[in-house]
Amino acid sequence: ARFKGAKLMHFDANQDIALLRLAEPVPESRPYLYCGKENAKAEDEVVIIGNPGRDGKFDPTYSRSGKVAGGRVDEFYLDLELKPGFSGGPVCMAASNQVLGLVSFKIVRSNDYEALGRSYAKAADLIGDAHDHFTSLSADSQQSRIDRLEKDHDEQYLLGLAGQAAVDMYLDSSVYLYICWTVAVDYIRYTAEVEAKMNPNLPLASKHRALKAAHGKYLKEEAPEIARKVRDRVSPKLRMAESKSYERAITNPRLDPDLKANLEAAYKNYSEIRQAAEQIVERSGSATKGRTIDEFLKWAAELYSEARENSIKVMVKAGVGIGDD
Repeated sequence: ARFKGAKLMHFDANQDIALLRLAEPVPESRPYLYCGKENAKAEDEVVIIGNPGRDGKFDPTYSRSGKVAGGRVDEFYLDLELKPGFSGGPVCMAASNQVLGLVSFKIVRSNDYEALGRSYAKAADLIGDAHDHFTSLSADSQQSRIDRLEKDHDEQYLLGLAGQAAVDMYLDSSVYLYICWTVAVDYIRYTAEVEAKMNPNLPLASKHRALKAAHGKYLKEEAPEIARKVRDRVSPKLRMAESKSYERAITNPRLDPDLKANLEAAYKNYSEIRQAAEQIVERSGSATKGRTIDEFLKWAAELYSEARENSIKVMVKAGVGIGDD
């Protein structure tokens, strides 16, 4: 079933929950939406409903059976590890279909081996209490709350998009700098080997001609293969190619003008360091044309420094960090 015209009546980013008010009632043939007042207790047998999908494609809705392993009043964890796609899905009592909570997060980093993979749910009471509070308001107060919440949510959503784009550009820029550095260091090795093989009695002008020829040969024959190997190794870590966060943030008319300026500056720096990584292996050698290898490395490092600086400005304003990803 699809429902249009829903309004946001409650959201809490810290608790990872949201409550929507539908424009029309839900048919009573939705037993798993029944929400009682019972809290989750250890050893409760539950059914978890979600849609993990496979290979990026949606599957039919799945259910998993398990037990409540422990927790506290506002959240509890399960005795099984859930895959992405179960997030937001209801955790129901197996016997009654009463909703005990919503799947929220999983422990992916911990020094405690037993905690790794532990899947948590937020207690249904958090949503039930928000619902009871909303319905206790007058019609005018309910509408004012909806208007305010939608405005707040839009602002947080845009901050999140901008912050995610900045993180992606920050990390990708470091990967592109790594490509530049790897090729340049290998070039230094190559030319040092060429120079070591030269006749020490060779005139200086002849040495310069030989090194220039070696430079051209390297760019045409060696550098592309080195860069290909590096790219094969690091390309799975590149994020901007798959991410739409930048486009969604920058084209939204509600984005703060100062944040937009920082985001555009970060994207310009990111694009330049990406271009440097792509051009360093062009057969024409256009990236290093007119620069020594030391000058090229300094230039690439400056591009990365600017990309990093502007990305961090956006991340600070958006309240996100690398560790939040």
